[in-house]
Amino acid sequence: MNKFTKAGIATAAAVALLMGGAGTLAYWNESANLDADTVTAGHLDIVSNNDGAWDTSVDKIVPGDTLTYTETFVVSAVGDNLKFDLEATMPTLTGYDAITVTPTFELDDETLTGTTVEDLTAGEYSLEVTIVVAFPFGDDTPGDEDEDASIALGDVVITATQVAA
Repeated sequence: MNKFTKAGIATAAAVALLMGGAGTLAYWNESANLDADTVTAGHLDIVSNNDGAWDTSVDKIVPGDTLTYTETFVVSAVGDNLKFDLEATMPTLTGYDAITVTPTFELDDETLTGTTVEDLTAGEYSLEVTIVVAFPFGDDTPGDEDEDASIALGDVVITATQVAA
């Protein structure tokens, strides 16, 4: 046998011996739990006080009249960095092209300049919602298409929706 063959056999034998020990690798493993507190979510609630009322200045609306409906809600806002939008979803008014329905919001006696509320500390707030129904006078082509009709304003929905801070 030549030198290269003997060296090859010796190398193969050495590799085989080393491979036999590969399944007996020993190592240690440890684990530990975090010592962290729990995280609790806040909330955003809006509840009606069921105290809504129309102004009593007009019994039946006619062109030139404006009616106002006011209702108060309690907004409970708990959470850091809580920011939300207020919205009044109006019903579809069919046959009343000239009538406008406009909501305004007042939070704790402060009129909001927009519909976004931010920088609140946790707590409960009084939200006054005013809905103004205006039936303007002065249609260029007067008619009687809106006479004796009614508008279902009970379908107005007030919503508070969280937005990104």
